[in-house]
Amino acid sequence: MSDEEYLNSFSYVQYYAMLMREVLRLVSIKNRYHEEKFIKEINQKLKFQNQTDFKLYEACIDLVEDTELAINEVRKEGLITKADHYGEMYLRLYGVLNAFYQQMNAIIDLMRLFNFTNQRELTNQLKSLKIIELRNKLASHTTNYSIPNMKKEIDFFRLAQSTISKKGNSLLIVGKEKSETVDINPMMEEFTRNILKILDQIVIIGIYNRPFKKEHLNI
Repeated sequence: MSDEEYLNSFSYVQYYAMLMREVLRLVSIKNRYHEEKFIKEINQKLKFQNQTDFKLYEACIDLVEDTELAINEVRKEGLITKADHYGEMYLRLYGVLNAFYQQMNAIIDLMRLFNFTNQRELTNQLKSLKIIELRNKLASHTTNYSIPNMKKEIDFFRLAQSTISKKGNSLLIVGKEKSETVDINPMMEEFTRNILKILDQIVIIGIYNRPFKKEHLNI
């Protein structure tokens, strides 16, 4: 594999995760070999509030990277790789929907760590995205779905197995009173577009507003 092919194998989300991890190397720290002093100092340099925030930051990066692997797998191979393996269809569908949900939670925690002034607004936007709504309907609250903005109104759903295809572009979801056919592909892309905008802000805040070793910066 050439260098170009290797670089092209990563998604934009993965690149941002690499940049966030690189922040840890670039921050100027005096006590890198004394764990307690290191954690205290890096929390101060990154302007985190709690002692465990540094470890949460690492956990968030790991979660963004790991969930992106699952998401990219479905983008590349679809919901089915073997036509007669029905269990695989559900594993891939439920898995990728929850991968989006987990990635969303990691981003929400990162916004809190970097003290986004508009984090509540952005969090609400993420939670209202179509792929998260689909996750709640099919892979979490399937039989006790709380209808948004309608107190005590509960719906339930089932997925028509015959409509699950490799591309996932015509999934039939049958609810209590109505049904709908959905295509997960534009939902996936919508989610990633929103995540990339936030990751861009996180990297800008993390890189340009934190102290780094001068020898590591090309200025």
